Amino acid sequence: VYPGCACDVPSYLYSYSFEQKYNWSKEYAPQKEILEYIKSIAKKHDLYKHIKFNQYAKLMKYDETSAKWSIHCKPFVKENRDDIKEQQQTVYTANIVIQCGGGLTSENVKYPYGEKLKKFKGMKMHSGKWDTSYSWKDKNIAVVGSGTSAIQIVPVLQKLAKQLYVFQRSPTYVFPKMDYNISKKVHTFYYYIPFFMYLRRLWIFLLMEAIVYPMLQKKSTGIQKRAIAVFKQHRDAQIPETNEFLRDAVTPNGYTPGCKRMGISNEWFVALNQSNTQLIVNREDSKNGIVDFYDKGIILKDGTKCEVDAIAFATGYEVTKITGGNDIIGRDNTSLCQVWESSYGPYAYKGVLTNKFPNFFFVLGPGSGVGSNSFLLSIEIGVGYVIKCIYDMMINDWKSVEIKKEVEEEYNKKLDARMQQMIWTQSERSWYKLKSGRVHALFGWGMFTWMWFLRKPNWNEFNIIK
Repeated sequence: VYPGCACDVPSYLYSYSFEQKYNWSKEYAPQKEILEYIKSIAKKHDLYKHIKFNQYAKLMKYDETSAKWSIHCKPFVKENRDDIKEQQQTVYTANIVIQCGGGLTSENVKYPYGEKLKKFKGMKMHSGKWDTSYSWKDKNIAVVGSGTSAIQIVPVLQKLAKQLYVFQRSPTYVFPKMDYNISKKVHTFYYYIPFFMYLRRLWIFLLMEAIVYPMLQKKSTGIQKRAIAVFKQHRDAQIPETNEFLRDAVTPNGYTPGCKRMGISNEWFVALNQSNTQLIVNREDSKNGIVDFYDKGIILKDGTKCEVDAIAFATGYEVTKITGGNDIIGRDNTSLCQVWESSYGPYAYKGVLTNKFPNFFFVLGPGSGVGSNSFLLSIEIGVGYVIKCIYDMMINDWKSVEIKKEVEEEYNKKLDARMQQMIWTQSERSWYKLKSGRVHALFGWGMFTWMWFLRKPNWNEFNIIK
């Protein structure tokens, strides 16, 4: 878990509706507290006995005769997820599979520069596969990336580093972080009168839908202009006028707030402006940037060598690999990865179902990310839909359910058409988009529409085998 990791959604909304936590320490809780919250829920509901830890599901295959899935698993070494033990695999059988891997997983971390990077002999790590045992104190450090993970990592490493190089491809819109400690008096108040805690959660939800969702639409130019003004005010308050290079370098050009994921921080600009920090613009068209590596560091376009002890990559994930490296084989021996690679990228019906894969459900599948609100809420609504499907299957004694091909295709045409009205299509690059320009990761409406779409399954849209 990388240093500085915290949620960028207020804590009282970044939680489950059925298990709300009254005593969050901060408005934006740190990673450790969120993890403890999730563990406490698992313990309370006695879920640990149902979980098979340290299992890597390498193959999932559907058998049409029995209408069941076989899940082929291998154990892996906890300290190194890449080092999968070559032991005898365990095969589990299931009537229903729910794929909850998502796209932002350690299996999908993205390291740029390919073979060139192997020349560097120092420490290398990714924000998604962080080595907590490594000491960064008094080291020369390079951070590659300037997105929302880097915005949290850099301020922490800057305080530890002897010299810090930050390589930025594209600047991010960074806004003030309205963070503060939540007092014990507030905790006590919410404990005895939880209605007001629920009211606070509702208020945050409605505020995000009222401000963020309109801002993500191309027609909302007024809100976008206001957001840009807030960004510039925040930047200018933390970077002095004398540092014109830095002000220009951190200012996004050619796209509006929300095209790429926005950040919140009160320390990002401050860290970049310190004497031990150097920001290097790292685009193909920039005067400088990374061209190669050598055993002790990084080589820039002008021939300068940046000698570093360690490189931290905050370069995102291969989000098209939603299957997490699993080979998923459905009806007619159809491989899900091959279907997506041979078509126009990952897609699903309402982000949950896909044709030729009966009894197979996604949580946070393609096109399910509601950009205006908490992903945890998106997950909870998606899980609710899956549970309704399973419940109907059980009470009706259905053998299998599968979304119809024409229904899935019509839905995705509608979703793609809606995306043309959203600002995500404006940016040249983002993890939301494929190389073709299609936005595959996000949902094209707000949370209220997501709730409506997933309120219940319409069984006329399914092929059902009894």
